[in-house]
Amino acid sequence: GSNGMTIFSENNSQGTIFFADSLGGDSDGGTYDGYIIYDHDVRALRFGTVGTERFRITQNGDVAIGTTDSLMSYDSNSTKLTVYDSTGSAQSGYLELGANATTNGYNAGAIQFINNNNADATDTDPADTKCVGQIRTTIVTSDSNSGDDSGGTMEFWTKPEAGGLAKRMNIDSSGNVAILTDGAALKFGANSEVTLTHEHNQGLKLNSSYLLYFNGTNNWIHGPTANELTLNGNQTISFDIGGTQKQQFDSSGNVKILTGNLQFGASGSETGQIE
Repeated sequence: GSNGMTIFSENNSQGTIFFADSLGGDSDGGTYDGYIIYDHDVRALRFGTVGTERFRITQNGDVAIGTTDSLMSYDSNSTKLTVYDSTGSAQSGYLELGANATTNGYNAGAIQFINNNNADATDTDPADTKCVGQIRTTIVTSDSNSGDDSGGTMEFWTKPEAGGLAKRMNIDSSGNVAILTDGAALKFGANSEVTLTHEHNQGLKLNSSYLLYFNGTNNWIHGPTANELTLNGNQTISFDIGGTQKQQFDSSGNVKILTGNLQFGASGSETGQIE
């Protein structure tokens, strides 16, 4: 049958297992070089190395590394992993996800966000997948990492309702940001009153009656209605072609043709030469 070991302690005491490399008594750190302690008073399971606690599992099931509890208590019903470096004032906690990869595009590590109330735990494609979001980094290498110098591309995935998980945005190894969804929009303002939307094979659409400013607030483009476009330059509005300035509107309303011909009529057959 089954067998086990029970360490019985009072409800305000500790149950302990110590790992020693010397037996010098309480004053000898080697006596308590490693340990597992259950604190009955706070119902926490503590793990230590080199005589120092390294992490604990709290009574709520939280895992605290470098601290005795989760640092934020705004959601006491959720389980949390806290990584905190308490060894110095300028230290910080790190979460490392690692791979040993030589293949381009291989997953170096991922964080997945799960809704366990969904049905499918085996695949990320179906509409009922439990995975509703993912952040991951994939390996970038052109030589199977023979130079030991691979890079990484960071990917962001989300799942729409009734749809499968899909990649929405990349930050590639050169720092370029790519939004991968046709019709995706950048939204600005507390109420998303300004949007910049990508239209497939067309370009970008600024959906706003507000101003688009350049180099301060005195130079702007404004589309107050669907039938009107206003350009404002603080001193001059210039038109350049091929890197050469061709026309100007100055602050007095004068139009300057700097080079070329004036052409009139539907076919441009009537011309006037600028001397």
